[in-house]
Amino acid sequence: IMVNYYRLRGTIAVRALNLLRG
Repeated sequence: IMVNYYRLRGTIAVRALNLLRG
């Protein structure tokens, strides 16, 4: 579960950064 949570959070962070850069 922890790994899944970290992975999900990482994906959201990447998407947020992409939106900010875009």
